[in-house]
Amino acid sequence: MTETKAMKPKMMKPKAVTVDDAIAILSQIAETDPVAMSHLLACRVECNKALIDHPTVQVRSDNGERGTVSILGIINGLFGVDEDEWGYIAAIIDDDGRCTGFCRAIRIGKPGIDA
Repeated sequence: MTETKAMKPKMMKPKAVTVDDAIAILSQIAETDPVAMSHLLACRVECNKALIDHPTVQVRSDNGERGTVSILGIINGLFGVDEDEWGYIAAIIDDDGRCTGFCRAIRIGKPGIDA
């Protein structure tokens, strides 16, 4: 009797992912399941001072000692920050609070951007 090998999924080789690639993938996920993506984005967890002080992860902190981080803050941390230390990726949220996609972050009032 011979032993049969279970079919294993083919492993994909890692590739460099750009901000625009990430936006496209995240938008596809949001389109596939906007409720799940919305819940993931709404979930914030407490983090320590070391993460608050991380140079690229986006953390919400009122006093610099306690903070919270979301999945989007961590994803943005993968791509660095702009000259004002803001992340490059923003979620598009509809009037019902659902995530409908992602885009490059544009800050209202930033020099060179029409508000």
